[in-house]
Amino acid sequence: MLGIGIPEFSKGEVLSAGVELMPILGEHTTADQLAGVDSLLAGLEQKASPQDIRAKQQAAILAFGRRTSAQPPLNVLLEDAAALIAEVLELDRIGVGQVDASEGVLAFRLATLVKQGLLTDTVDHQYCLDPTASMAAYTLQGATPVTTPNLLEETRFTDLFLRKMQVAGALMLPLIVAGKPFGVLGLFARQKRAFSIEDIQFAETISYLLISSLARIQAEEQLQQQQALTQTVLEAIDALVVALDAEGRILHINPPLQKLTGFRPSEIEGRFFWDILCPPGEGELIHRLFQKAKNEQKPIQFENHLFDRQGQKRRIYWTLKHLAEATPPRLLLCGTDQTEILQLKEELRQVYHHSNQTSRVVQELCTHLQTNPASISPQLLAALQELAKPMQPQPPPFHPLHSPVPEEQRQFVRRTYQYRQKVAPYTERRFPRPEDFLQVHGKDISAGGIAFFMEKEPSFRQLVVALGEGSATSYFLAEVVRCKPVEHEGQKMYLIGCKFCGRITPPPEFRVPPSS
Repeated sequence: MLGIGIPEFSKGEVLSAGVELMPILGEHTTADQLAGVDSLLAGLEQKASPQDIRAKQQAAILAFGRRTSAQPPLNVLLEDAAALIAEVLELDRIGVGQVDASEGVLAFRLATLVKQGLLTDTVDHQYCLDPTASMAAYTLQGATPVTTPNLLEETRFTDLFLRKMQVAGALMLPLIVAGKPFGVLGLFARQKRAFSIEDIQFAETISYLLISSLARIQAEEQLQQQQALTQTVLEAIDALVVALDAEGRILHINPPLQKLTGFRPSEIEGRFFWDILCPPGEGELIHRLFQKAKNEQKPIQFENHLFDRQGQKRRIYWTLKHLAEATPPRLLLCGTDQTEILQLKEELRQVYHHSNQTSRVVQELCTHLQTNPASISPQLLAALQELAKPMQPQPPPFHPLHSPVPEEQRQFVRRTYQYRQKVAPYTERRFPRPEDFLQVHGKDISAGGIAFFMEKEPSFRQLVVALGEGSATSYFLAEVVRCKPVEHEGQKMYLIGCKFCGRITPPPEFRVPPSS
């Protein structure tokens, strides 16, 4: 019995004392939320004789343990605990207090306990946390039960509220949950009352059961909040995210990955990642990387193909991180789709290849014609020589886009991004100087691009976008795909739509542009 020194009782005595306590296991359904403690206290009154106070205490402890397993609302559980102690100790007034850490106060409620556990004449009061100003604050500071036979003669603290409420004898119990003050339980008498060691041990045992329940409630609430936050983050980001258990089974896929693959979570959750989303030839490699990640602190980065519902392959760049601090341990895969970028690179490579082949053919023709100048005019020869120059992969000159363009061009979810950021023209493959960066007002952003307002039409096609502040700034190469005159904050502005081409790293000597 939690070390309170209560002697052992026979099975028959315990059952005799607790036989009437079973009804309290039901739901809290009364209007004042105290029906459970009514039945509890009524049963104790019927079964516990005055000559057997310890049997009554043991039955009460058993009953409250069952009461906590029924998981009533928090405020009801606190009042039940105080009322149960008061009934057993034959007191008629209780107090329940909870610390409000944000306000630095303790909210306290005093109530009168009448027959069958009904609480009446409730009075609310707010204490400061000065240990000299109240019995509750003094108890929390010491983190141990405090008693006084007569509050009017007390010198350790001055509690004007309890004195005004004509409290004499008092027992106050601290509720310390996870090392932090949570609140107090108070038991009061109108006359002088001394509390025995057995009284204090019994009350403290009930408070320990209550503290255990409070700790469980707090842990469950924190877990629910953490899970809700994690779910929100996974659903909000545009990257492809897969949550895996310690064995590699899929726990969750976020909406962008659902859209890309065409799979619903219920179709693939619980299955191994490399069995359902990876081509057969790559499964073993992914499995080895997965096992390696569980022993690495740093993320592992790799590329592989991903199967969608129709069996089509997408090229994905992944970051695999072992979340050892999670309970139970998990692994997180975050990926970006590189398929279209690789296709564009291949198309450009083919264009450059064919262009250079054409240049060689034309060059050979020019060489032949130069040896026979009479067969061609000088003007045609000059034109052929110009065509013979190798094609350089430079961006074409930019002209603002005035043709009708659909408003929505990005395949990723747009998110409001109304912050001032820095942009600078990007030309001749040279990273802009700090003084080249201009401040613009953002409109929205997605994983595929960004939109912002400018006072003038841009004269550049490619640009560097700086996102963030100071040393945390990230730089992205982008291309203007839309320029539209709009009215913004009462001024004529231009809405510039850009698509991201990838990250770009500034040279070592580059200085971060100063904030305006």
